Amino acid sequence: MIRLIVVCETRASSKTDYKYIKSVIDYYYKPRSFSIKPIYATSKTELIKQDRKIEKEINDYPGQTIVVLFADVDLDSDNLNNKIISYCNNKN
Repeated sequence: MIRLIVVCETRASSKTDYKYIKSVIDYYYKPRSFSIKPIYATSKTELIKQDRKIEKEINDYPGQTIVVLFADVDLDSDNLNNKIISYCNNKN
């Protein structure tokens, strides 16, 4: 089975972003042929610092893993947005 790792800005204690993301996935993918594993970055600035957690999850899972990073990009000129976009492009 494929596993989708969802990296989101929220804290593990609130899980708000993940709840919304999972509800959309559950709505459009019935029945689901993949599992979902959230990684909580705690803030937007921490999104691109999750490499160790991502690598651990990839290495611990025997099947194929796809990683998706979710970020609020409210301002097009924001330097942090550019860093996140660059990080994603470099990681494919």
